Amino acid sequence: MRPLIAGNWKIHGTSPQLAEIEAIATAVQAVRPAADILICPPSTLIARATRPATGHIAIGGSALALELIQTFLHAHFSGAARHQRRLAKVQALETGNT
Repeated sequence: MRPLIAGNWKIHGTSPQLAEIEAIATAVQAVRPAADILICPPSTLIARATRPATGHIAIGGSALALELIQTFLHAHFSGAARHQRRLAKVQALETGNT
């Protein structure tokens, strides 16, 4: 499973800011990060945001960003081997030891 980097754009987005999504998509294509990228723009910009994303970044709604955050915050760490492996992966990403 690849890590996910998600950004919530809030509700104050404007059409000219869609150029930022294109810049991020271009950077992702050039760098090929070891994580999937998700941007959640305001609902009024979702359809137009998919064009500059060019298949290199995922586009979702702000409700999705909230759901991801809530799921993460309410997750129970059982200490199971699979959780230990995931924790080790996160720690390696944070320290640059991937």
